[in-house]
Amino acid sequence: MDKKGYSRWLRGGTAAGKVFLFAWTGAALMCPDRLQADTIINPQLSSLVLQNVNADGSVTIAADGMSFVLTGGNTGSGLTGETDFTGMSTSAGVLSFDWSYNSADQPGLDAAGYFLDGSMIQLANSDNRSGSISIQLASAERYGWWVTTQDNTGEPGVLKVSVSQSEVLQTPEPACAFLAAIGCGLLIIFRGKSRRPAALIVAAVVSTGAAEAQAQGNYVPVSVTGQLTLARVVNPSRIAAAQTSASASAASIRSLIAEDVMLRRRGAAEVLRLPFGMPRTGLFGDALAGSATQTASDLPVITGGAIFGFQGLSHLDQRLADSGNQLTVEPPNPSIAVGNGFIVEGVNNAVRVYNQAGTPLLPVLSSNQWFGLPPALDRSTNTFGPYPTDMRVYFDQDINRWFVMQRAQDEDSAGAALEQSHLYLAVSSTADPTAAWNIYVMDTTDNKTPGCPCIADYPTIASDKYGIYISANEYDTVFLEPVDAIILAISKSQIGSAAAAPNTYQFNIPRATGYEFSIHPATTPPGASNFVAAGGLEYFVSTQAFSAQDSNVSLWAMTNTASLSASSASLLLTQTIIPTEWYYYPGVASQRPGPIPYGASLTPPGQLEYIDGNPDSRVQSLSYAGGRLFLTLPSQVTDSAGNSVVGGAYMILSPTYRSGTLAATLLQQGYLSVTNNHILRPAVAVNASGEGAIVFTLVGPDYYPSVAWTTIDVKNPPGAIQIAAPGVAPEDGFTGYRPSPFAPNARWGDYSTARATSDGSIWMVTEYIPGGPRSTGANWGTYIARFVP
Repeated sequence: MDKKGYSRWLRGGTAAGKVFLFAWTGAALMCPDRLQADTIINPQLSSLVLQNVNADGSVTIAADGMSFVLTGGNTGSGLTGETDFTGMSTSAGVLSFDWSYNSADQPGLDAAGYFLDGSMIQLANSDNRSGSISIQLASAERYGWWVTTQDNTGEPGVLKVSVSQSEVLQTPEPACAFLAAIGCGLLIIFRGKSRRPAALIVAAVVSTGAAEAQAQGNYVPVSVTGQLTLARVVNPSRIAAAQTSASASAASIRSLIAEDVMLRRRGAAEVLRLPFGMPRTGLFGDALAGSATQTASDLPVITGGAIFGFQGLSHLDQRLADSGNQLTVEPPNPSIAVGNGFIVEGVNNAVRVYNQAGTPLLPVLSSNQWFGLPPALDRSTNTFGPYPTDMRVYFDQDINRWFVMQRAQDEDSAGAALEQSHLYLAVSSTADPTAAWNIYVMDTTDNKTPGCPCIADYPTIASDKYGIYISANEYDTVFLEPVDAIILAISKSQIGSAAAAPNTYQFNIPRATGYEFSIHPATTPPGASNFVAAGGLEYFVSTQAFSAQDSNVSLWAMTNTASLSASSASLLLTQTIIPTEWYYYPGVASQRPGPIPYGASLTPPGQLEYIDGNPDSRVQSLSYAGGRLFLTLPSQVTDSAGNSVVGGAYMILSPTYRSGTLAATLLQQGYLSVTNNHILRPAVAVNASGEGAIVFTLVGPDYYPSVAWTTIDVKNPPGAIQIAAPGVAPEDGFTGYRPSPFAPNARWGDYSTARATSDGSIWMVTEYIPGGPRSTGANWGTYIARFVP
């Protein structure tokens, strides 16, 4: 159309056309039995053009070419937007169509209708209506359909149209002429009272339905600018070229199979995670299953659904990095970032860069090397260096920068823990992850907070248009008791341009409701719109950490993030509680019997391990696309056969933030389960169209730990489970055997990772048990796979 926006209601087209329109509509609705037949127009929908103004709407045309679905904008911009689907009539005649409209947003904030003679005719707003319409078109007249949004948030309007090919009744007889006069009068009265369309008038109505917010909590940060500082520049390519032995020779493999000097479990804070992760064991270490009352609909498993993928980092790779100056670590925590034709994988204390064909571009480097730190253990002197853990890697498409992040509790040269901690954040200096990286370091001891000195455990990282966000749980360094949750907000533009001390703000969130734990930030896939209303907004979600079961999640929104680059930011963090399905602390996962060479070598011999399902039901992943939040978490479930198994839960939320009020509508939720088997650490990612995948480890009596995944989108629940890489043996790592202090449950990875790329693909990584050489104390590996929705 030549004229955009709501003003077309009054300004577009001719007055005669509007008079004709109202008269015609009144006649069609009030005396259809007095209409006469006319020429039928069957439009070629494929010739119509989709156009967005301040919107990211879409259209889907059915295979029959006679129906379509027009979805309006939901960019989170806070601005009025419009999505049009229009074309030019090829002849005069009657266009007849059936329509239905729905939106989960508050009434009046989205609307839909059709065009005629330059005017926007409203059919419905956010109140789920349907009907049938017949309109008279002249030859070469522009026509079509539209969906508008007042603020581009809180769920789009969806208009479904089916064009009729049957005979329709058209021209009103003289007996209905008085209705035309009524239509003219209504038009004159309406124009005299307001210049706003009906969509905007109805928008004043406020819903009290599912999206209504509950009581809110608000938090303000303190500036910690100057604490996160640029410490050095490291070039991984130069390190790789200089190191003398990065590959695993046959002799080194034999040596590792024969002995391993140091065994270490990842993350001291997770050894004693009470009261959150109560050990799933009896008095004598016997494994117990978690309890659940919710029965899941089990998903079928497909073994032949192959997708592209390749072997990622293994424990042997990690152990041999930095010329073997590493530790044997369990569990693996695989994380990937994908973009610009590259893949960066980080697992525990190892990092590698691949191209998207799976070809390594660098040898495996230790994260100590990546951060420019001394080795974790110099085996020539038995001197300990920093021991970074909780690996996260991330790519931000807006600034074309890569991130590698870990935290560490400081140690002395003998490996004894000290009462201080640091966060290490590597940021690429270019879009090429094999080139130089800027290394930022922050002291996270946080002595000013009551209960500290602390460590920043389980950090997660994400970004919106303006900021980089790091969330972590603070534990005291002595008794490893939880203190609070923290969120760091960092200026994205400044850290991307290598500022020596980028603007950084810290929220300290003490325990109050039970949801102040593992507050997961949302990632936005390439091509999807960031939420830029409210001065820029980043969403977070957390679950109940202080109870073994719950039926709510906590939604968080950090607003005014655009101010992060200003001299003084004015950030506000708002929290509200959203009712959901029940979720439960997971129990332990049983395994399929098989060879356990490490366990068999112990005295006395070890038994087949159980795998820890997870210490709690924390959010594993959070993706924001199309104005919706997609999240996953672990949960104990009851399968369809009545077995209590470790499974997962997924939810799709439609969040809103209007006039300082945070709320959300729950669009979809459900459980992930397989009959008599277990699902570990599910992670979700969706592309800009809201199509995605959930990746996890599948294990149980029928499966060695295997890489598995399923599809998800906003319209459909997860489909059949597909195995991307089958495991070949049981988990046989040191954390699951006595006299290990971590026995009797083997520690599995704390998370899997899924990422969307600009072409709409979903890349996934999780752990499994591959074949091939292994080290003494662990046999885990990872697999990287690509799904194209």
